[in-house]
Amino acid sequence: SVGAMVRRSVQVSIDIPVPARRAALELGADVRRGDSGSPVLDGAGAVEGVVFAVSRDATSTGWAVDASELRDFLDRGT
Repeated sequence: SVGAMVRRSVQVSIDIPVPARRAALELGADVRRGDSGSPVLDGAGAVEGVVFAVSRDATSTGWAVDASELRDFLDRGT
């Protein structure tokens, strides 16, 4: 897991495979290449999201897919 502070919940534009807006978490963390797929946990150990990117513009900023997006995806079975 990535030791991170969730700064805020935001909407991000993702263009792969088709353009879409998705809920994401902005992380205050030292996210590095290779951390994609790591869970972001809250203080109780519950999953808040999964890391998918690091900011190109800001140091110590990463991005995670919000757990609600993951639940929706899994519930659809796609």
